[in-house]
Amino acid sequence: MDLSVWGTGRFVHRYSNRQLRPVEVMILIRHREDLSGRVLELGCGAGRIAGYLVEVAHELHGLDLSPRMVAECRRRYPGGHFQTGDMRHLSRFETGSFDAVLAGFNVLDVLGDEERRLTLREIGRVLRDYALVSDGAHGFMLVHYFITAAAQLRQLAEEGFEPVSCLDLDGRALASGESAPEVDELHYVARRA
Repeated sequence: MDLSVWGTGRFVHRYSNRQLRPVEVMILIRHREDLSGRVLELGCGAGRIAGYLVEVAHELHGLDLSPRMVAECRRRYPGGHFQTGDMRHLSRFETGSFDAVLAGFNVLDVLGDEERRLTLREIGRVLRDYALVSDGAHGFMLVHYFITAAAQLRQLAEEGFEPVSCLDLDGRALASGESAPEVDELHYVARRA
């Protein structure tokens, strides 16, 4: 993971809005009840999604590498609990301490295979029920982990998750076995098995 880029907070301006993609809206609507408990957002950035989660969740925790991003979240959403930290290391959180974990806007894609699997295991450890994971690109300006929908669903299953759905940016569910080469970003909803 390129900590030198992500840790700087140079993207604060890009994430200090509340503009959601259609698929994010659909996930927030479809899984509102699942997001109403204790929620952890990995890579919370400057609060683009956290602004909605803080209104839905009973208790929202956000984690980001960048102190500038965390400071922006704290300033904008004082009702949330935001910390600087690395999503690969969730030892600060107890096992089964979250009802849902959200890792949006391709945040897992900055990890290589081994680190990604480690992070999925850590998500599974702190999770009681749902994981909502986005897989996509950031304008292809940084190194990202690319994986087909079928391979990602397999990987989730191998790491202890039961896939619920795979959605494109419009919120359309991909059929089992369907490939989506024209889609830049996919979102996965999975339950802890």
